[in-house]
Amino acid sequence: MKNVLHRCLLTVFIVLLHLEYIDYYQFLALFVGSYSLAVLFYFVYLWVKGYLSFKIHFDFFSRRLRCVFYNYSFFSVMSNFSSIVVTRVDVLMIGYFLGLEAVAIYTNAFF
Repeated sequence: MKNVLHRCLLTVFIVLLHLEYIDYYQFLALFVGSYSLAVLFYFVYLWVKGYLSFKIHFDFFSRRLRCVFYNYSFFSVMSNFSSIVVTRVDVLMIGYFLGLEAVAIYTNAFF
């Protein structure tokens, strides 16, 4: 239900933008506001139902679980970092050897 209502609101915002009742900055404000309102609604709903708690239960994190968590997190962070390096090293090399104009052409053609 929430997706239907949210998409209807976005459609109304786009139509208002197309008919020039609102400008682009007002559209952006309404767009971000609609998502922010949805997030706020979910937080209030979870808080009223009692599912939202900011208390940390340290007894849940045993020594073994922390070790597994840190081990997995380390490899996950390294994997993400290496992925960023691999996807950006070509742009850095083109920028170093050919200049910024070549980088602009390459990034527009590649992405």
